[in-house]
Amino acid sequence: MALSSLAAAWASLESAASLSSAAIEGLLVDQLHFEGLILTDSLSAGAIGALGISVPQAAVDAIAAGADMILFTATDPASMTAAVETAIVQAVGDGAVPQARLIDAVAHVLTAKDVDLCPSAAG
Repeated sequence: MALSSLAAAWASLESAASLSSAAIEGLLVDQLHFEGLILTDSLSAGAIGALGISVPQAAVDAIAAGADMILFTATDPASMTAAVETAIVQAVGDGAVPQARLIDAVAHVLTAKDVDLCPSAAG
């Protein structure tokens, strides 16, 4: 793909790349054929906050957009992690994030960690 096509695709983004299915699925996966683990930038960064999006909502948006793992900082990490977890569980329950998308994200993380949940039987 020509560099100008990539630049045009990038310029057309209407949100932060970490929250954009156009950036993650459209550009990174479909056009660049990336098959690895997709992590976000920090969802507690000023650019996300400037959009008026909370970290838990940004986490939901990022997972829905195709991210496999989310990154954020917080003054109270346990509380923020619980809020993010609650938001993702609710989004899957409400259908805002397909369960298959979350399963795919978990599979990418486990693959990167070299975890095999279904080892072949030793024979």
